[in-house]
Amino acid sequence: MNRQDTEARYRSLLDNSGGGLTITDVQDGSKLVNLFTSDGMLRLMHTTRKDWEAHPRADVYAKVHPDDVSKARAVFEGLRENGQTDSAVYRLLCADGGASWVSVTARCFAENGERRIYAVHTDISQQKKSEQKEHDANEQLESVLGSITCGICAYAYSASEQSARIVFANPRYYAMFGYTKEQFDEEIPSTLLLVYESKLKRINVALGDLELAKLQPTDILTFLNGLRSDGANLINGEPLSMKSVREYYVLLKILFKDAVGWKKLDENPMAEIKIPKATYTKVKALSEAEATEFYNALMEYAPAKYRAYFLICLQTGTRRAEAGGLKWDKIDLERHLIRIETTMQYSPKAGIYEETPKTVSSVRNLKITDTAADALREHKREYDTAKEAIGPEWNPEGLVFTTARGTPMHPNTPYTWLKRFQKKHDLKECSIHQLRHTNATLLMAKGLDAKSLMGHLGHTDLSTTDKYLDFISEKENVVSDTMADIFE
Repeated sequence: MNRQDTEARYRSLLDNSGGGLTITDVQDGSKLVNLFTSDGMLRLMHTTRKDWEAHPRADVYAKVHPDDVSKARAVFEGLRENGQTDSAVYRLLCADGGASWVSVTARCFAENGERRIYAVHTDISQQKKSEQKEHDANEQLESVLGSITCGICAYAYSASEQSARIVFANPRYYAMFGYTKEQFDEEIPSTLLLVYESKLKRINVALGDLELAKLQPTDILTFLNGLRSDGANLINGEPLSMKSVREYYVLLKILFKDAVGWKKLDENPMAEIKIPKATYTKVKALSEAEATEFYNALMEYAPAKYRAYFLICLQTGTRRAEAGGLKWDKIDLERHLIRIETTMQYSPKAGIYEETPKTVSSVRNLKITDTAADALREHKREYDTAKEAIGPEWNPEGLVFTTARGTPMHPNTPYTWLKRFQKKHDLKECSIHQLRHTNATLLMAKGLDAKSLMGHLGHTDLSTTDKYLDFISEKENVVSDTMADIFE
């Protein structure tokens, strides 16, 4: 179908629908000139054709809300190749002084040296109003519940995954355990039952033989202090981290509070025990030289799958669960973007399962470097070949990183590979989470301010990000160079 036929088809469809169509001509490589505006588009702006044509035809942004012009420009001026599409949400100014929210999908048609952009606009004003009402209602509810003096917490329980997530808690609930909301979100896993089930076993070994009514605060203090002694970590023989000790404290406080409520105890033995003070030790991260050595080894020796995985971890600072939850339909290799909105978790009962990120700030778009994009492309070719060989049993979820049979990869598998790789190539040992620390410290060393880094890492609290300041000898409040400048 040629361009003239396409124009006629679009005009017919849009003039008889609730949407609006504009056709914009690109002249002299960048100048945008409005060629056509459908009647539906005029209805979106509450204007007439006479009033519309009073505006200069070349001013394609005349009816875009001033605060949203940059969004419109990003779409219209970014379309350069035939068939390229993009979308955005912004406001159009109306003749009555108001504004209409529209969802815009634009497509570039180029032929015979000419370039035109067809943009379909859909009115989403009602949807936006509903979202705002819901937001206002939630804020009002949180305000009311936040003023209540007792702790309130709501859980969502998944029988299939044997897990529970906190979906709401008021400030008093967090304060009961010595936390702010931001500290709780950062330190306490959302899948509470999965984490606490393993901790209950240790509690039962230490306290299970004691008669409940005779349990003393000193018994609990002895247990908590023992968690900080050598050998408490059964994996590496070291003391447990303060984060883990605080999780035990929170669990014990919940258990004994319930025991008092069920009339099994007259007093809560945890009442006089203060929560262990959270201590933030200096984060462990690779130096720039060590990180560069690791990067060079990845580029020379790592297979495409693990090269892509660890370049993403190192150069974007994603968490292990976030990298494992990446899906192909959330990756734009042309624009070098990945979207974090799922994680992969594991529990003995539920096995490997998909989870949504714990906090809203963890859902984010991240830019990847050329080398990471190239590694993903190479991995995708190998992935497609294996998928064709395996057949319909292959990975229906569309996960980027899978086993050789296309099944979800265990979250510990990349770390096992990493340990062997580091030993084989005589590299400085580090965990996947320490690669996240490395990303953060390198970016701050290059000048990225803490607030920008907070959004990049998906933190909810600036104080969590501030722990990286220990690495900075001189900090300038400028936007950082890209990770490509460091490694490439």
